Amino acid sequence: MSQTHWRVATTAEQTATHLASHSLFLNSEFLAEEIVRTLVGSLGLIAAVPISTLVATALIVYQDRLGEWRGLLSPQSGDAPGHSHT
Repeated sequence: MSQTHWRVATTAEQTATHLASHSLFLNSEFLAEEIVRTLVGSLGLIAAVPISTLVATALIVYQDRLGEWRGLLSPQSGDAPGHSHT
């Protein structure tokens, strides 16, 4: 009958294995992809306010050049009670 010997891992071996698994995770492509995805999303949110402000400013400044688009971009006369555009 063969006898199976079980070896108990030492604390140092367990710590080394634990650190190796974390370093593998920290160096993985998955983590890098998530960091890039987070940065790109943040930059998109940060850029949205200045871009929308620039578009709104351009529409106000150049409203006399809008031509047929003016009807589409300006508010309708019935939008607010007691408020009209002529």
